[in-house]
Amino acid sequence: MVEKAAIKTVLNCFVIFAILMSAIPAIAMNSNTAQNSVSSHSDSCFALSSTVIYVPDVYPTIKRAVDAAKSGAFIIVRDGGYTENVVVNKPHLTIRSDNGAGTTIVQAANSNDHVFEVTADYVTINGFTVKGATENPNAGICLHYADYCNISGNNVSNNYYGIYIYMGYSAVTNEGTMQLTSSPLWQDDPIWSPDGTKILYTTGGYEIYKPPDIWVMNADGSNKTQLTTDPTLQAFASWSPDGTKVLYETESGGYETHNVDIWIMNADGTGKIQLTSDANIERSYSLSHTGKIAYEKYMGNYNWDIWIIDLDGGNKRQLTTDISQETDPLISPDGSKIAYNKFTGSKWLEIWVMDENGSNKKRLSTGAVRVREASWSPDGTKLAFRAGLPYHIFVINADGTMKTQLTTGASYNLQPIWSPDGEKIAYLSAENTDLSGEANIWLMRLGVSNYSSNNKLYLNNFIDNTDNLHSVLSTNLWNSSSKITYTYNGNTYTSHLGNYWDDYSGHDENGDGIGDTPYNIDSESDIYPLIDLFEFYRVGGTSGGVIAAQITAGADDGFVARTPEVFRADSTGITIGTDLKFDAFLRFSDLKIPANATITKAYISVVPAVTNPAGPMVNISAADAANPAAPATSSDFYARKRTASSVNWDASSWTAGESENSTDISNVIQELVDSYDYSTGAPIMIFLDIVGGGTENQYFGAFENAEYEAPKLFIEYSTGESTGGGLEL
Repeated sequence: MVEKAAIKTVLNCFVIFAILMSAIPAIAMNSNTAQNSVSSHSDSCFALSSTVIYVPDVYPTIKRAVDAAKSGAFIIVRDGGYTENVVVNKPHLTIRSDNGAGTTIVQAANSNDHVFEVTADYVTINGFTVKGATENPNAGICLHYADYCNISGNNVSNNYYGIYIYMGYSAVTNEGTMQLTSSPLWQDDPIWSPDGTKILYTTGGYEIYKPPDIWVMNADGSNKTQLTTDPTLQAFASWSPDGTKVLYETESGGYETHNVDIWIMNADGTGKIQLTSDANIERSYSLSHTGKIAYEKYMGNYNWDIWIIDLDGGNKRQLTTDISQETDPLISPDGSKIAYNKFTGSKWLEIWVMDENGSNKKRLSTGAVRVREASWSPDGTKLAFRAGLPYHIFVINADGTMKTQLTTGASYNLQPIWSPDGEKIAYLSAENTDLSGEANIWLMRLGVSNYSSNNKLYLNNFIDNTDNLHSVLSTNLWNSSSKITYTYNGNTYTSHLGNYWDDYSGHDENGDGIGDTPYNIDSESDIYPLIDLFEFYRVGGTSGGVIAAQITAGADDGFVARTPEVFRADSTGITIGTDLKFDAFLRFSDLKIPANATITKAYISVVPAVTNPAGPMVNISAADAANPAAPATSSDFYARKRTASSVNWDASSWTAGESENSTDISNVIQELVDSYDYSTGAPIMIFLDIVGGGTENQYFGAFENAEYEAPKLFIEYSTGESTGGGLEL
């Protein structure tokens, strides 16, 4: 970032400049100022590039280049072998090889570390052979809390993991609450109807001697209707899968000493039928869509176990037999799992999960905290529960990872229940710390916070790794987001393209090079897995098709004016603006572009010296010449022939030290490529001609100020002949 003193000097110089007109002083920028920090002003893949770094030309290793780079740098790695472990911890870095994975190999210096570990967002790694991270759990490429990255065109081989998505998950967030009930009595046990339009709940005192009744209301809290009026306790209601029936518990005496049984009635409160009549207490049931009821049963001597029974009362089976308290069963949405609470003699309750038949019991929660009242998310990937003192609502992944607290404060929040659409949780909130008296039902709107997500990983080869990948509940894209035209085995196709996995066992019946079945990746999949290495797919794309150039000589950038005549090619800054109609030129030398190239993206990037919200409108064109030399005078500048193609660039609002990228100038560069030969290298000279706009000048760094602030030109092209190109950067 330009230092304040330097900016002040710049402003003073330009005030003098405006007064004297004919005396044009240099922009007095501090050449020792630290490399600028930048932010995005374009959706281009290289929008933040404030400098271009070549390895090993400028820095001998990729790691050194990354350490030296600022956010937005473009790092190009020459052919060769590099033995290192690289942590990429700066956002908006593009790290790509000069000529592809076949000639650029990065070998782990330490086999017990990732080769590339990306910990920042918007990072591109393209065109490397990545190998040698052989120790568990290390990977060729690791994305560690990194989002919106692009991993493509890489050969990832001979690692423990090919790619490791660290903490690839979506965390649930609380996006706001609303109160549904307001009553001096206890409002208890909310439960959503299958279609999400209604909520069953219990109204009455919390204490045992105040028997509650069952009510129903609309999901927005309206139209509250009482379903039971019996003097006995009616509680813990639940819907049948089709929403036409309501199950509930009833007892006629003290809840802990008398018989408790399960009943069923119509959704309007009619047609009550008793389902269980055991002498022991049977309660806290859960109903599956397959017509089974899981419930807890008192076995004597303070021992509770989980049982399961068919909806018609038959096929009763015991699922747990431990000498402990196993309570509050909850069947997963697909009917395959049952979550439940377990009390093992200490004062702490824990959440466990088991298969529907009672096998594969696994503890999900640990630690000195009271945990209970689990509720499955509709997709079965998460559980909501209450824990702690005071009670609060938490969410945890079904595998026990990523516990997230959703409620805070002094209130007791409990009994969470997920809505069928997964977008809300109904729960009970009590202000009374002794859980007596008033408590009401609230509604929480849910959001999602993603981690290690929205990354694109495709056109990579994963070969001879112990395990090709590790990814849990991630939200990433494992194939191209758009269709790509490619040639495979002599035939041309258009499709999405994924990755090559050496353990993929699918087939390719139509011979298009894409597997007929997805390659499974935990909760996701590579829908378009490649049958062969990506090198066998000839893609009209950008393999080697990116040029990042910058001004390399002081005489190659400057600014001019007609009246009074001004020509400056030795200033530390470039002036463009309307007060003297300052125009500018930028000459980029030795650009090599194939003769048949199609320019897909191009722009210039400059680093402003001052902050100014009222700059000019600039017309960008190029010198229409085969080998243009830099102009020597103002007259020479204005006499140069411009390309027929040009674009306007709104340069009205710039911020000091933050890279500004022009409007796309692909049409200008395309005209030059179509007219002249750049295959062996030739210069391109860009003209910035003022056409109106704001009343103030804009100033940006020149080569003389600091090389890293010199103007830059970025060009992306396709040839229709490259292999493994077409990458969506």
